[in-house]
Amino acid sequence: MSSFEPTAISRSRPPDLVSGYRLEKLVGAGGMGEVHKATQLSLGRTVAVKLLNPELAKDPSFIARFQKEAAALATLSHPHVVAIVDKGKTDTTYYLVMEFVDGPSLRELMRSPSMETPVLLRRMLEICRAIEYAHGRGVIHRDLKPENILLDQQAGGIAKVSDFGLASFLDDATAASRFALTSTHMSMGTISYMAPEQRVDAKSADARADIFSLGVILYETFTGEVPLGTFDPPSRKRAGLDPRVDAIVMRCLKPDPDDRYPSVTALIADLEPLVPGSLLSMPPLRLTRWQRAKASMRRAARVTAQTAAGVTVLAAVGVLGVAYHRSGRCTCSRRCRAPP
Repeated sequence: MSSFEPTAISRSRPPDLVSGYRLEKLVGAGGMGEVHKATQLSLGRTVAVKLLNPELAKDPSFIARFQKEAAALATLSHPHVVAIVDKGKTDTTYYLVMEFVDGPSLRELMRSPSMETPVLLRRMLEICRAIEYAHGRGVIHRDLKPENILLDQQAGGIAKVSDFGLASFLDDATAASRFALTSTHMSMGTISYMAPEQRVDAKSADARADIFSLGVILYETFTGEVPLGTFDPPSRKRAGLDPRVDAIVMRCLKPDPDDRYPSVTALIADLEPLVPGSLLSMPPLRLTRWQRAKASMRRAARVTAQTAAGVTVLAAVGVLGVAYHRSGRCTCSRRCRAPP
């Protein structure tokens, strides 16, 4: 899990800092805080614990942003969105507990020159489906970038969107008032991935701002560059890329929100036909050695149970046969005229 770039705030934490969880390893750090790989003691499962920087934990606006991320994640339950497990407060800071995604970020995937185009298209489709779902639940991400997209190796490398700390709520006035982090004419997010209107006034940015960010990510995924100023279509920079991707990217990146796709659903309708059919189904899960061993033991147990059941049936049939021959007559029916 690598949502954060390393900074000077990275440091070891006592393993019992968060009650009920044992911190195992620091896996990421940034301006907001740290992410640790941890064990949930009650279930013995691996999770990710996100700690707010103790200094920021004294600032109501950062506390609100942290709580807002928890509220957004609690609203969402989707295969391509990182799931929240718990949240709470220690003596010095606040924390979120999320599923642990054992894999690199999309940023790291982009650096792999061997990654095939169809697989990258599949990952982009998964990201779009996650955002389509979030928008349907009234949540706008507002900070989409490669660092906030993780690839779950245990699930076949599928993409999972994380870090909803800057999310806004479209329809829930109560949530919007509880977690109001932006005022008029304030921009929030990462400049290179922000829509023009979001740079001017994040509060007024709607779902189409996420569509602009998706366009930037789509372009960068295939070219390794962020589309700034005048730029070449992606198919000219990546051999073998379907030229239809160019039109999708250019529509996402329109400066005027009204000229972009009206929804992520419409974007998916254009993107999905470019993904080979063999890649549209879910990939098989990649099991750990322990999981494979347990599966083998379960199969062996089933075979043993079936064998035992078969032996029991044969034994019962044998007992009935002996009883029949000893009785010397048929007991199957009163109408049976078989001689004794």
